Amino acid sequence: MPGSPRVEKAATIRMSDPNLSTERAMILAGFSEEEAKDTKKQSSVRQKLYRMTKKSSKGKEESNLQSEEVGSKIRRHSDSSFLPDLQPTMQQFPAPYPYTDGMFAASPIQPGPLLFPQQLAPPMKKAKYQPHQEYGTPINIEASNSGQDHSRMNEAAMFMIDNPKLTIENAMKIVGYSESECTDQDLCNQIRNRMMNMKEKPLTPPRSTRNISEDELRRKLNEISNKVDINTNRIVESLERKIDDFGARIDDKIFNLQRQLNFLHRDVLGQNFNSQASTVL
Repeated sequence: MPGSPRVEKAATIRMSDPNLSTERAMILAGFSEEEAKDTKKQSSVRQKLYRMTKKSSKGKEESNLQSEEVGSKIRRHSDSSFLPDLQPTMQQFPAPYPYTDGMFAASPIQPGPLLFPQQLAPPMKKAKYQPHQEYGTPINIEASNSGQDHSRMNEAAMFMIDNPKLTIENAMKIVGYSESECTDQDLCNQIRNRMMNMKEKPLTPPRSTRNISEDELRRKLNEISNKVDINTNRIVESLERKIDDFGARIDDKIFNLQRQLNFLHRDVLGQNFNSQASTVL
């Protein structure tokens, strides 16, 4: 069981995606759901994963030791490379050397090629495959230097989510993967796992962001309500002042009309009294 290809495949899938659970990796490797829930089989997958990670770490340590040995050899060579040139120069000019004006000692170190040339930036990797005529994929798609183009993986996963009947190979071709990459089982499993994670965990903002947006919305609503109240009070006050002014003007008009009516009434009464007195006389 520990040496079976399915266990090795599950361990490889788990190593490629550390966030993936052991049960999900076993299902992707071909185990059934009952087998994936078996604790013994899960432990065998974990042991295989531990051995594979340990082997990879040992390989890295050996490569580091080899690079250190090469660097030490280069340093020893660089330290001893100029010694044969220095010795005859020191014999030609024994101390004390009688320096005079206009005379200068020649430098014993001659310029030579650099032992450590400047490291150039890695060239941009470009795809050498022809474009897919069926899907219209452009040629010379720039590949990721890290070997994992997460943006294309996400696009392929989104295509499969939007079109459930679309195969993973066609989805990979649509986003620009080559034929060899479309047949790579590890890459297909990574895209399939990415699709399953997107289905289980939809792209929702974190809780802190939602709280901030809700608080900001409440604050803006409070500001708007306060502005509405202030403007309403101003309008009511202006209307009350105008109504008071209009009422005062009406009262003044009525008072003036009453005075005029009183004057007319007095004039009419006075004329009647004078006419009656003249008739009596």
